[in-house]
Amino acid sequence: MPMVSKEAIRFCRDLGCEVIQIGADSIKKVENFKEISKQDLKDFEKVYLHGPGKNLDNLNSADKKKLLNIYEEIYQRIGFDYLLFHPGRSIMRKNFFKGYTFPIAVENMDWRNKFGINVADMRKILASGNFKMVLDLNHAYTHNKDLKLAKDFHDNFKEKIVYYHASDFGGNYQTDHVPFFKFKHDEILKAMPDLDLPIILEVILENKEEAGRELEYVRKVISLPVGRQGHKQRYGSSRLK
Repeated sequence: MPMVSKEAIRFCRDLGCEVIQIGADSIKKVENFKEISKQDLKDFEKVYLHGPGKNLDNLNSADKKKLLNIYEEIYQRIGFDYLLFHPGRSIMRKNFFKGYTFPIAVENMDWRNKFGINVADMRKILASGNFKMVLDLNHAYTHNKDLKLAKDFHDNFKEKIVYYHASDFGGNYQTDHVPFFKFKHDEILKAMPDLDLPIILEVILENKEEAGRELEYVRKVISLPVGRQGHKQRYGSSRLK
């Protein structure tokens, strides 16, 4: 189903998700937000948008401005908590976001990238603007299987981290962002240092039934620690093919 659609939003709501991340990797897909209203998103505690990844740097100046203008219109019309970007030249450019009011977050990157992959990189990125951070545990795992990198990110930026990305990893590009119930690298889930932060399951799934299985599996793996009865786990949307 299209990621930017009323159908996808209803599905995540009916699945029991309390937070949602809606991604769009092109201007054309971002323009589909014109069909989405504030009412469509009213049942979610948090709403996140995922902007284009490396495609942002590949856009010409006019298209970059067009894209940011669309996001500003979306923010003013329906609101969202953060717009997430991948690290890149554009977002670190001085005054790139001047005049725009939407809140921005940046995530750490995986083994295929040369920047945004360690503490030093993320420190430069976060210092270049008024940015928060999304800690992607899958991306950290691809660099360091004992997940020390994830701990280092948390230790250095815990005041900046606003939510997690979680997905399993099968070992190559073809098995990137796969379900936990299939690959069972539970250590990725158990590496979350702060279970009070929202969790987005950024997982590619074959059908709606797999989405239900994945959410059930993750809930079993991340159990409530003794003495934290007030804890509320908040899970977000997965990605369907």
